Amino acid sequence: MNVLGSLFLSILSGHNRYAYITNLISDQVNLRLLGMTKVLSDDSARWALNKIEEKAGIEWLQTHLQSCYTQST
Repeated sequence: MNVLGSLFLSILSGHNRYAYITNLISDQVNLRLLGMTKVLSDDSARWALNKIEEKAGIEWLQTHLQSCYTQST
């Protein structure tokens, strides 16, 4: 949860580099709203993403992106 939450907050803040995630470490309000315990450092986020197998990561992302714009039954 902390990995995705950190990346999510960074993207919503307009960041386009991993290094900018560090700017969010002092943000306690959004952490509570997302149910997170902490914002990860840029190194930790990069390390976590590198552990995801590329094919499995693409499949997961496509499934979740598609559920954002398809009509539910």
